[in-house]
Amino acid sequence: MPKMSQIREMAKRLCVKTTFGLAKTELVRKVQTAEGNHPCFRTAGNTCSQTNCLWIEDCLAMPAGNEAICGQGKAAG
Repeated sequence: MPKMSQIREMAKRLCVKTTFGLAKTELVRKVQTAEGNHPCFRTAGNTCSQTNCLWIEDCLAMPAGNEAICGQGKAAG
């Protein structure tokens, strides 16, 4: 999983204006949106159909119990 500084750099390259002061989850979702993907980071419980996603390891590490909506867009990475 990329570090926050790397995620901010990705966001900058994608012309995401607000990066500082955001939580990691919010920033990754902004990057996903800027890439044209569904902003699904950390919304799945323990499964996701987007196996080529850059964020999948950290995304699936979150506690279970959230609605699984991952896979509704293109892979994020």
